[in-house]
Amino acid sequence: MKHKLSILILVSILFWVFYALFFKVDYWQNHDGDFQLQRAFAAISSIKSGQFPLRWASTLNYGCGLPVFNFFYPLIYYVFSLLDLFKIDIFLSFKIILATFYTIGTFSIFYFVYSLKKSYSGSLIAAILFALNPYFLQLVYVRANPEIITYGLFPLVLLLINKSKYFSLFFVTILYFLSHNTTVLITFPLIVGFCIYLFVKNKKINYFLVFTLLLSCLASSFFLGPAILEKKYVKLGTSIAADYNQHFPTLKQLFISPWGWGYSTSDTNDGMSFKFGYLQWCLLALTLILSIRHRYLLYLSLPLLVCLFMTLPPSKIIWDNLKILHQLQYPWRLLGLSVLLISIISPFTYLSLPAKFRPLFLLFIIIISLVSNRNHIQAVINPNKPDFTRIGNTTIADELLPQGAINDCYHDGKKLSYFPNSYEISQDNKPVDYQECSGYLCTTEGDISTDNIQWHYTSTPIQKIFNYLSLASVVLWLILTFLRRQ
Repeated sequence: MKHKLSILILVSILFWVFYALFFKVDYWQNHDGDFQLQRAFAAISSIKSGQFPLRWASTLNYGCGLPVFNFFYPLIYYVFSLLDLFKIDIFLSFKIILATFYTIGTFSIFYFVYSLKKSYSGSLIAAILFALNPYFLQLVYVRANPEIITYGLFPLVLLLINKSKYFSLFFVTILYFLSHNTTVLITFPLIVGFCIYLFVKNKKINYFLVFTLLLSCLASSFFLGPAILEKKYVKLGTSIAADYNQHFPTLKQLFISPWGWGYSTSDTNDGMSFKFGYLQWCLLALTLILSIRHRYLLYLSLPLLVCLFMTLPPSKIIWDNLKILHQLQYPWRLLGLSVLLISIISPFTYLSLPAKFRPLFLLFIIIISLVSNRNHIQAVINPNKPDFTRIGNTTIADELLPQGAINDCYHDGKKLSYFPNSYEISQDNKPVDYQECSGYLCTTEGDISTDNIQWHYTSTPIQKIFNYLSLASVVLWLILTFLRRQ
């Protein structure tokens, strides 16, 4: 009965979360939606032309093309292409994708916490905090950002690890690695940490689990490998799109930050909110108070305290010295990880309370979650849908243009963005060599126009190596699984 009631509550909450998105607007005002939809349009076109795996978007950069899928989280674009097979409108597809992974995350964290503590009420608290918090709601209603795909898959990975469901774990982890580059970067250490915790708890290393995670990473290398090794060919290899120094929120903004549809700025006049959440702060404070008696709560809270600290200006010295953090671009991105951590920690806090206070505490969580997030579920109508006939670079700093490009193709779309070893070029049905001319492809005679050549995009040698490595990893894992079952 408790299980059914918990599920009913979660379904009701999720219906409320997505009602405005599905029933009040066709398209809504947001930060990244235009770019995501334009890339999705390009992905669908590329797959229809026979390209697989996705690498090149011929329609981007005003027709000159960009290797966007070689560097940016391709999972969402594969899902767009899958939904297109069912003739689902691209705008509806976007809503379905956001809602699906949001729902997967909500129920996965519910069952993950239950697998740890065997408490439906504690699991319900974790799921409510996942479903109702400023940062995740902002990912849908303000930013329309695929970070939510990673956050949706992350608790599912933990659940499958804890339940030893290795077959599902292998394929879900592949999806996880393809979901969102920077969010995987900050969440994967927690997966490693959880595995280490299980090894210590069970007093032995689960080598099959290690092989499953390792081979799932290698199976994802068709994307991860070229994304790392071929980055030097585009501007992303020498510059970061956004300077982290300009995007530290203040401590006050983590507590009080007006909800809005503007952008992160270099001062404190930001147009978007950086609230951690009133309820989340209260739960953190209660957890630290209870840790005086229950020391394990302090250990659980330490990663969260570190994450919150890393969003603030005093952590700048760490950011300056850990170059890998520069890939995050925005320190406030760690708020997503902070929200995830408080969602997992709070059930432990709940179960540390005397039993007589727990029903009241659960009711408090439900009511405050609903009240404090009621203004965060707003879909503002956007009548200006993205243009699919003339698409730019879909990046904030032209970071996927070739290293040598002086400008984009806005004034001349009869060129091809240069990318080494990625084209088969012919003139009059005869193969010809090509080279780079200021970031764009030209023949050895210096002809830069596509009017006089026939061209076909092909995988580079690096991409082919990692394609085979991915395929070999899947085959090897299947063989190991078969041998293990024997």
